[in-house]
Order: sequence, then structure tokens, then C-alpha cells
Amino acid sequence: MQINHEVTDAPTWSGDSRHLLYLTNGRLRLISRDGSRLRRVPLHLNWRPDKPLGRTVIHAGKLWQGVGPRVLRDVDIVVVNNRIESIQPHQPGRSGGRQIDASNLTVIPGLWESHTHQLISGKFFGDRLNRVWLSYGVTSLHSVGDLVYRGIEGREALASNDRIGPRLFATGEAIDGERLFYNFMRPTTNEQALEFQLSRARELEYDMVKTYVRLPHEQQAMIAQRVHDEMGVWTSSHYMMPGAANGMDGMSHVSATTRLGFPYTRSGGGVSYQDMIDIFVMSGMHDTSTTFNEVLLREDPGFVDDVRLQTLYPPWEVEALRAKLRGILDNDPTVALDSISICAPRCTSGSPLTRRCRPPRAYPPKCSAWKTISVPWRPASSPTWS
Repeated sequence: MQINHEVTDAPTWSGDSRHLLYLTNGRLRLISRDGSRLRRVPLHLNWRPDKPLGRTVIHAGKLWQGVGPRVLRDVDIVVVNNRIESIQPHQPGRSGGRQIDASNLTVIPGLWESHTHQLISGKFFGDRLNRVWLSYGVTSLHSVGDLVYRGIEGREALASNDRIGPRLFATGEAIDGERLFYNFMRPTTNEQALEFQLSRARELEYDMVKTYVRLPHEQQAMIAQRVHDEMGVWTSSHYMMPGAANGMDGMSHVSATTRLGFPYTRSGGGVSYQDMIDIFVMSGMHDTSTTFNEVLLREDPGFVDDVRLQTLYPPWEVEALRAKLRGILDNDPTVALDSISICAPRCTSGSPLTRRCRPPRAYPPKCSAWKTISVPWRPASSPTWS
């Protein structure tokens, strides 16, 4: 028997089994088991972003700004109210505010993790996970699919500085069709269910919306239009086509989970041909590529002994990494390296393709960032954020 007509999450029976308590788009509701006496349960949970104030001067031995090969040396980075005000030649005794001595260090822009499911496999790391990201220079995380209430809690806790870690751009579960690939995703079997999911995304303020592999084409097109018009955020899926035709903003992976049968953007031999790249360029879509290939870790086998990983990574995972690394070093890397050489350098000038090289879930964030930096790349004509 249907007893309500709104988005319903986390239903819980009352002690006497006469009522159900549930969440609807961030609000608590209590309803009798026969559908009567629907009422809102007051809950006041307030937070506010923490914004550093004042003046800070960072004396950098070297500064790479991320826009070319040039490295500045012996400079002062003047930060006022959490914004860089100026970069000037170092002046000993520069007055005012907090002083940070990085004269023996190199300062770079914070790294972006552009494809993460922060609260799925990461939930087993607890508070360690965000600290691992930070320790390797990652200051922004883009979630492309998570349990939404955990994601929002993480976004708010990090923004308020109640939890230490990078800023998190959060989203909820991917919107799928009537059958699911992952059990935490949201099935949509009719227009009302789709409206529920769009209201959920809007009211819980998703930072992006992801559609998944069994969602009908016409519903994907409608979601792309509605999300752009009503929320002003970007959309992504696993499909270049029909995504490009439906107004989607991006694609995750070069090839990954799919159920349509035709949308792979590389051949069985791992080659992405020019016609695929042309569609990305003409449509303006971005692709966040993931190699699913850990072979590059053989170039830095000492990463397992890094003090950051040893301190922050769970010990049982460190041992698992050691075992995996032994397998990588003991096997011929030719085929795996060929796969990367085919996939990685395909970006041409003017292409909006972006580069992400994410290893399987068992690997730490450090591996992800290391591999992202290590793969050769050529920049597009303009920056692409994904």
C-alpha cells in the first residue's frame, strides 16, 4: 500500500510500529502507517563556511603557477582574506600578518581530483582519507556519484573546517533506468520517479548530476536540460553518444560500464580514433579519462615506503599494496604500457579532453595523483575543469 507521494529516504519504524520517520530532500517527516497525519519533524542543524581572514605572506623558494613551464624563484605570495593579492620578489622583513617560510620548498596550485567516489570505498578509511589527499597536495575533490546525505555532510563539515581535508564538490547517487548496476543508485521507472530525483538533486544542491547506463535516451536529454536550466551545474555519464546529442557536459572514463552495446569510445585494442575526438571537440564535451592501469607505479616503487602513506594509510592496506607492487614488478609491463601509450597522448590542440589516471579502488589517493601527473599530456587551447 502506498502511503505517501514524495521523495522518501531512510524510512524507520517508530517503537510502536504505528508511524514511519523518513527523510525527504533534507527534511524529516513522520507519517502514520496508514498514510494519515503527515507532519514535519523540526530539526535545526546549522553551519556556516569557515573563511580565513587577515594577511599571510608566504616566502616561496620556487613557485610554479600551473600555466606553463616557467618557475618563479624567491618570491612572496601575499594572501589577504583567503585570496592571493599579489606575487612579488621576496622582500626580507615584509611587514604585516602571518609569515610562512617556504624558502626551501616549491609552491604549486592545489591539485584537483576530478573523478572520485569519496564515500563508497573511502568510507572504510574514516578521517584518514581526507588527510591522505591533503598530504599529497590535493585540495579539491569532484565527486561523480556518492550516497548523497553522506556527501552533503562531508561537504559541509569540510567547508566549515570541522573536518580537515580538501574542499568537496558533492553529488548524490547517479540516476539510472529501471534496472540498476550499483545498488546505491536511483532507479527511475516513470516520469514521477524522475521528477522525484530531479527535486532531490535541486533541493540537496548537487554540484553535478550524473546519469547512468540504463537510463532511456529521452530521459537523459530531459535531465541535461532541466539541470542546466534549474540548477546551473554540469552533467556527465558514461556515454559519449547519445550524451553529446542530448546536451550532456561530459563523460567519465574513455570506456567503462555500459549497457547500450555501442557507446564505447575506443576499440577492443584500446585505440580511440579521430572521429571520437572530433565529436568531443565539436560538441564541447569533456572526458575525464581513467586508465584503470597501475603499471606506472613500477616507475616509483618506493611510494609504498613514503612516510605520508605509512602514517595515514591503514596498515592492512599498506600490506595489500606491497603485494600488488611485487606483482607489478615481477611481470612484463609491455602490454600495459602499450595500452597507456595508445590512450594517453590522444589529446590534440583545441580538444576539451582531460586527463585522469585513476587506479583501481584498492589503491590510495597518492597513487591517483602520482599517475595523473606522470602521464605525458598536451594542454588544450583553454583550461577544462572536470
